[in-house]
Amino acid sequence: MASSTQIVNMALLKVGHGPLISLDLDESEVAVTARAVYDLCLDDMLAAHPWNFANQRVSLPQLTYTQVGDAWTYAYQLPNDCLRVHSVEPLGAQFEINGRVLLCNLAPPAVVTYMRRESDTTMFTPLFSMALVYRLAMEFSTTLSARDTHTSNFTQQYFGKLQEAKAADGQEEGPRYEDDNPLAAQRRWYDEEGTF
Repeated sequence: MASSTQIVNMALLKVGHGPLISLDLDESEVAVTARAVYDLCLDDMLAAHPWNFANQRVSLPQLTYTQVGDAWTYAYQLPNDCLRVHSVEPLGAQFEINGRVLLCNLAPPAVVTYMRRESDTTMFTPLFSMALVYRLAMEFSTTLSARDTHTSNFTQQYFGKLQEAKAADGQEEGPRYEDDNPLAAQRRWYDEEGTF
């Protein structure tokens, strides 16, 4: 799998810049800009879709909470690497995010599935890495390039690779049933088995 430096270098080459020796160690103006853009683009892409490689399921620590109004009874601390809460168990439970706190009416334990800030590029799928390359090229073409580097072309390529990556990611798991209605469960069983 590609390293963060390799991903950034592919994007820099697409907009006409030379490669960096190391994204983390290089102190050139290009490297400083690349680090800032890389982190923002990566977080944005991770939060936009429930990527299998960045999914995390955890039980949250309960916080002391003084109930205000009738809405929520419990508060739980979200992890520091949480970019977006995908679901709270049981599925369909109502909740609200307030800063880094999850508010709900679920007694402990509160179990959530969330999108984590995944910085280990060896976890990325090749399609996600290529989508990130085009996303970075799109951003670099407006921030680093003094010439016309076909921003609209990079945008089109980014969205194409992103859709391809999402489709492949969605094929790596079975269907998710979020309806705990017993009649719906029986109907799913019938649809899958073909008989009652």
